[in-house]
Amino acid sequence: MNDQNSSDQANDQAAPLEWMPCEQWNKRLSGDDCALCRLVRSEAWEDDYSYRVADMQRGKLYLQKNQYVQGYCILITNRHYAELHQMRPQEYSRFLEDMVSVGAALTRVFDADKMNYQILGNEQPHVHVHFIPRYYGDDGGNAPLNPYAQEVYLTEEAYKDRIQAIRKALDMIPEPITDPDLLRLVDEKGRVTRWPGSKDTDDQMVVREYMASKFEAGRTYTEQEVNDILKQWHTFEDWALLRRELFMYKFLKRYKDGTQYWVNELEADEETSE
Repeated sequence: MNDQNSSDQANDQAAPLEWMPCEQWNKRLSGDDCALCRLVRSEAWEDDYSYRVADMQRGKLYLQKNQYVQGYCILITNRHYAELHQMRPQEYSRFLEDMVSVGAALTRVFDADKMNYQILGNEQPHVHVHFIPRYYGDDGGNAPLNPYAQEVYLTEEAYKDRIQAIRKALDMIPEPITDPDLLRLVDEKGRVTRWPGSKDTDDQMVVREYMASKFEAGRTYTEQEVNDILKQWHTFEDWALLRRELFMYKFLKRYKDGTQYWVNELEADEETSE
């Protein structure tokens, strides 16, 4: 993401530079040649410069790989707008809600002393916010801090830990869901939002497999415990349907009286207890 928006932020803190050619600027301004449009339309969860952390109400949040400033993230609007005031009231209201939520989450996760929000767009005129956590005694003093002044890169595990911590602070499931078939069926907290129609048999199986993954092999559950787990992972309030589907399709087994359930670890064509 360095060529897409890092130079945008850094250039504002360096010596004045010349404007890019007018034709190039106008294309970026209109969205005809916008790197950030291409980024948010991509399904990728990683590029050369960032990791996608979360899909928010009106934007996507990215953790920058250069973590010279611990917790440095960028939130980019899903649609192309050069200015906040060009957005419809409902859109900028929700985008600002996203911005506040992210700022609060990053402050908690990284124990920042101050949060700097920068909306620039002088290189890429597509609304996006730089979240720059500040720590007393950092190199910026009382002036803005350039998050690209140095390069600090982490291990894959460290990036993963930071992403999970940010998602938890945003009240999301720690691991982002990357399966495109499942993404269409769940909300930002990983809860299934609907039971697919009778013709959507593939989607039904996706939901069954997802729900089955919430149960531990080698453990027994009461019917109430099964219901409680299913309630936690869906929003359409039909845990009885989901429990029945998991049993009928042999993801769960049970005693005849329904007092105990457990994960079916045998082959799918084995007889289930009934």
